Amino acid sequence: MEVHNIADDPAHAETLAKLKERLLTHYQETCDVVPHHADSR
Repeated sequence: MEVHNIADDPAHAETLAKLKERLLTHYQETCDVVPHHADSR
């Protein structure tokens, strides 16, 4: 279980940028969308 959010840690900025780019690429390649509202399932 992760107990420390490191997303804003400057030491991990490069990794965060790479992951964001991979996610955007996935959305574009699959024509997927980011949901605007949480799914209640």
